This record gives sequence, structure tokens and C-alpha cells, in this order.
Amino acid sequence: MAKNKSSQIPRYELLYIVSNKFTSEETEPIAQKVEDLITSNNGTIVYRENWGKRHMSYPIKGFQFGYYRLLEFDLPANKIEEINRYLRLSNDILRHQIIKRQPRTVEEILAAKEEIAKREAKIKAGEIDINQKSKPEAPSEQNLNETQTANTVEEPTVV
Repeated sequence: MAKNKSSQIPRYELLYIVSNKFTSEETEPIAQKVEDLITSNNGTIVYRENWGKRHMSYPIKGFQFGYYRLLEFDLPANKIEEINRYLRLSNDILRHQIIKRQPRTVEEILAAKEEIAKREAKIKAGEIDINQKSKPEAPSEQNLNETQTANTVEEPTVV
């Protein structure tokens, strides 16, 4: 087997946007179709998240809002094109993106989400300024003395 090939089933992350012409309840069967498509192609869904209705930064197919959904799943690499094709041809799904991920446990996913939430809370509270570039710390007085001592060259004494 080649060095870059792995016998492990790859992990993918799918983010897709369902059209705003549906209500929140009407998006459930669409999400179920996507999940059924993955499982029918020998995939296993590891994590799912419904982000709800969100405003898009620019209109897509005339819609300003969409229902965002996130899935992480394991799927054989030769089956991913079928999932991509279904999502591309579906009239109910405005956009989608599938990326390959490193396998993570649900606990790792939730821990990462918690870290992001903490960081966003600090930004909102003004503890972190995201526009300010970090400056290198000024050297302490002790470090300055050590540096000066290290750079001092003793002159040889003549006997």
C-alpha cells in the first residue's frame, strides 16, 4: 500500500444552507433526506448541529436568509461524489460545502465549541481587541541586565 493511503474511512464535514422558502419544521425532512443519503452509502453520522435561520451576507438565488446545518460523518471516499451530486442538484439546498476533516470525538468537538464561545464572550466583553495586532512584550529589567552582561566582553589583562 502507498505511504499516503490509509485503510481508515475518511471523516468529512458538510455545511449546507436550506432555502428560506421553508419553515423551520419543513426543513426537518430535507435534513433527514441528506442524513439518509449518507447512511445509505455506508456512512455513519458522528455529529449533527442545526444552526437555525441566519442572515446571509449576500443573496443566494434571491434569498437573504437560510437555514444552516452542519454534519460530521465518516464515508468511504468513493461515495462522496454521489453526496456532492445530490446536494448540487437539489432545489431545496442553496449552497453546500464538504471538507475532509481529521477524525475527532464528540467530546473534542464540544470542547472546541466551548473554547470558541469563551473567546467570543471575551471579545464582546472587550477583554480582547480583535483589531489590535499583538505586540511583542517589552523585556523585563532582569532580562535586560542578563543581556547586557552576556554582551559585555572582558578585556584581557596584561601581565
